[in-house]
Amino acid sequence: MKSESASGLGPIGRILLVALGLALPAPGLRAAATPAPAAKSPATPTATAPVGALGQNLDYLRVREFPAGLASAPPATTGALVLDLRFATVGANDGFAVATWLNSRARANAPVFVLFNSGTQPALLDALAPGHLPSGVITLAPSGTSLPADIVIDVDAAADRKAYEAYDHGTALTDLVVTPTAKQRFDEAALIRRDAAADTDGKPGPPAPPTRPPAPGTPPPLVDAVLQRAVQLHRSLLALGRIK
Repeated sequence: MKSESASGLGPIGRILLVALGLALPAPGLRAAATPAPAAKSPATPTATAPVGALGQNLDYLRVREFPAGLASAPPATTGALVLDLRFATVGANDGFAVATWLNSRARANAPVFVLFNSGTQPALLDALAPGHLPSGVITLAPSGTSLPADIVIDVDAAADRKAYEAYDHGTALTDLVVTPTAKQRFDEAALIRRDAAADTDGKPGPPAPPTRPPAPGTPPPLVDAVLQRAVQLHRSLLALGRIK
């Protein structure tokens, strides 16, 4: 029997052969269609909190290792910013980059509250020296820091570090800036209960029971005194109409 080659196929057979060749791409084309996995870029530290994390359009940014973290800061149009540089470590020439960034970011209606302490690397402290910062920058530091700050808070280094690390361990920023109060609660509901208990002679009833004091040995809630002062200053500027 005579064997058939491709050239000996009829018209329908040649059409099927061409179609089969189109359905099965060449190995070179198959390899080109599969993209090579992209190389992973170096990790960038995520040092920022949610926008407006401190309330009333006040943002928070914590830079730990290098000023590249400043790239994640919200723009000046969003409002004021707390830039936390406590315990920050940078390269020898990165202090200039921070100073340049502050000049471009700080505004009269959107100030930057810069927090630093004795754990802040000297290259950064040099950039934060008085006379080198724009008017929209306000520096805050705990007592005992070598570099003078615009506002010095009376808190020791151990308490400052403990409050700083609490945020890393999951404590909300808003919890770190609220001072606990032990005032007795005597609100409208307590007044109604007191009046309802008045005797028939019109004499007032017994006073509402005092608030139960905390159990003995219970540590007080942790407060970040340096961050708290920055928030208080921001609220004062808002009340005075200096910022929006």
